[in-house]
Amino acid sequence: MKIYLVDKSDITPKMSPLIRAHIAWELFIPGSPGEFPEGHGRVLYPFSNWIWDEFGKVGGYLNKNSKDAVYVSIPELSPHGRDFLVRLCSMWSDEIFFYGKNDENLWIPPLVNIFTDSHMDNAEKRVADKEEGGSERFFMPLLGPSRSFFRLEKISPGNSSARLHSHSAVDEYYLLIRGKATLKIGSRSIPIEEGTLVGKPTGPDLTSQIIADRNDEVEVLDMEVWPDRYYNAKDAVLYPEHGELFMRGTGWGSIIPWITAMNTDDFRRNYDTSYGRNADGSWSPEKFRGHKERKNMD
Repeated sequence: MKIYLVDKSDITPKMSPLIRAHIAWELFIPGSPGEFPEGHGRVLYPFSNWIWDEFGKVGGYLNKNSKDAVYVSIPELSPHGRDFLVRLCSMWSDEIFFYGKNDENLWIPPLVNIFTDSHMDNAEKRVADKEEGGSERFFMPLLGPSRSFFRLEKISPGNSSARLHSHSAVDEYYLLIRGKATLKIGSRSIPIEEGTLVGKPTGPDLTSQIIADRNDEVEVLDMEVWPDRYYNAKDAVLYPEHGELFMRGTGWGSIIPWITAMNTDDFRRNYDTSYGRNADGSWSPEKFRGHKERKNMD
């Protein structure tokens, strides 16, 4: 099938099927029309998931019932926004054109080069982020929305890739592309060098951190695999050195002091009683309908 990007002012009744991306862009990517913020790219995920599902209804390389042409209405796009949208469309067809503009095929292959940033397109440049202690290049959802998340981190000497942390629902892998570093994993510190691939699947609540403490700038390909599309799932991230538990994912967004975490014995013994839990972990008598007031800790 061919995909035609159509200015919203050029839409006609004959354009069917029509994916009304100009409306979705305004809903999912607030701010300037056809633009998105620099950096991480998290604002792009809701739109990417939406348009992915819309394409799934009408097309696909293996779908014999897909239409000969699909029309995608677009807002006025910046160069960054255009390249991003074309990248998503390029997963579904290798023939992509601006309707009524010219005969240039806009198809962009689903690839990036992690060893050089000299050939980045506009969208790639937009989701690159420089910060104190290094820089980051984010590759998702430029390569399509999925359960995976990839980024390339450049870490200056003396800095780290992230806090010491563990995940409750995310498998994480690190590939050391360049330099020498120290891997903190669990209670151990291990020297690592170029070519080292670190595995940290979820399950054992294993903590990890990469530190550039061996006089080298370090490049690390950080790879996460989620149980659902990125940010659709729930993930509890523990930072033991900072004493924090981070609840992240759709509908979550809380930081909980880890010192307040308690085992569940007391909760289970007193599940059917009425009380209010205090911030320091203690409890106060309360009266709730359907429960007897709690009298003591036993």
